[in-house]
Amino acid sequence: GSGGIRFSPAGETTDIAVTSAWPHPSFQGSVLPASHQVTEAGFSAVWSVPSLARSYPNLGRLDSWKGSLDAFSVGVDIYQTSTHYKLVERAVKYGILFIGLTFLTFVVFELGLGSRLHPMQYGIVGLSLVIFYLALLSLAEHVSFLVAYACAAGCILLMTSLYVGAALRSVRQGLGIAVLLGALYALLYTILQMEDYALLMGTALILVMLAALMVVSRNLGRTRA
Repeated sequence: GSGGIRFSPAGETTDIAVTSAWPHPSFQGSVLPASHQVTEAGFSAVWSVPSLARSYPNLGRLDSWKGSLDAFSVGVDIYQTSTHYKLVERAVKYGILFIGLTFLTFVVFELGLGSRLHPMQYGIVGLSLVIFYLALLSLAEHVSFLVAYACAAGCILLMTSLYVGAALRSVRQGLGIAVLLGALYALLYTILQMEDYALLMGTALILVMLAALMVVSRNLGRTRA
């Protein structure tokens, strides 16, 4: 039931070895492990802390050490990676990316096809994107995260594509928005499942969208001779 463990080194050189069957450690404290190994079967870590690295001396009274012992410690937390709350929290952290790329998709779509939306309609679309997170959290408490994400994204995608198609009076453009948003939410779900390469994939997605924006906006402001 513990969330982690901490050690306060008090020796001339304090050697600490921790072994656990938990596969997702989060090392904490003033000093990182001198060596560690993490596998699917668990982890092991070793700290070696010399007295010169501490903020308190080798000798002293307990009343004078009380604050210092709490200020300098090493240890590890048990990190939960697969709970739906963690996944929803990660989705919220990518909120700027979600909303920004969705609006960028609309801009690319407008420039590419010559269609225009009213600023009020942009605001309504933005409101639907915010509701996505509430729907995701509500559904994730009752079903798996994949099902919750698919339902929330599908609902927003359907509403947005129908709304845009009706606003532009074009079934084709509504379907185009649905395809673009579907691809975007599929890529963003893939990013949420990653741990080591999430930042790399998110950056690559932004670069791709920026390149698309450059392509469709290359003729803006160009005058004909």
